[in-house]
Amino acid sequence: MMQHGACRRSRRLLSSYVPAHGKPRTLELQLLQELLAKSKKVVVLTGAGISTESGIPDYRSEGVGLYARANHRPIQHMDFMTSAAVIELHGSSEEVRCMQPGCAAPPIDRDTFQSILSKLNPIYQDLVFQYINTQHENKFNNDHTNEDRMRPDADMFLSPELERAFDVAVCPYCGHAMYKPNIVFFGDSVPTPKIYDAVKQSDAMLILGSSLHVFSGYRFARRAAEWKVPLAIVNIGPTRADPIATLKLDAKCSTVLTHLFPLTNM
Repeated sequence: MMQHGACRRSRRLLSSYVPAHGKPRTLELQLLQELLAKSKKVVVLTGAGISTESGIPDYRSEGVGLYARANHRPIQHMDFMTSAAVIELHGSSEEVRCMQPGCAAPPIDRDTFQSILSKLNPIYQDLVFQYINTQHENKFNNDHTNEDRMRPDADMFLSPELERAFDVAVCPYCGHAMYKPNIVFFGDSVPTPKIYDAVKQSDAMLILGSSLHVFSGYRFARRAAEWKVPLAIVNIGPTRADPIATLKLDAKCSTVLTHLFPLTNM
């Protein structure tokens, strides 16, 4: 009973980041399934809403988004690149844990993923229960998930000593230029021509978990509409591209994706 209670508490915590929502209509699911089935090339744009069910809040959702919960804002990319202090502060907190089941793995939500792992390795289930119970004993809440003071969204509170001890990686050839991974940071610019080309050559564009509030994402949806590329959107609440969308589903991403890609082989 204690284990089940801990799991329920964990699920309530994770769901607290998901905005109020309803179920998608059967007809809408069928139309989306038909659209994707006849499309050989699909461009997919995902926003913060793709991961809210994993306990990572989005930015703008009313009542549950990061902006509604806290006063701090993400560091803009240009601020990051022009301030050595900011670079050292954020670089020192980078601790990435990644689990990639494989490129062919279907999209699944957290509970389903944990259930699959438990079946593959029964010991995993005991570890999960032990972890959850430990967190509950440590006053498990929305702000911190363990005694090391790590927030659910992976932000960490670091001591000044740790910040000062961190060295930013530099180019081993010139000794000055900083390394940058081939990803787009918050406030950075995406390679517009490359994305436009991908949209133009696609058979459909699918947007998951984004309100498209920021123009950098909305412009690709607008260009898809201009080029007559079918545009489907899955998001809780309105988006900036609703008036130009071919199809809009107001629902959780996991609900729609698990319907499109059922776990028949699990």
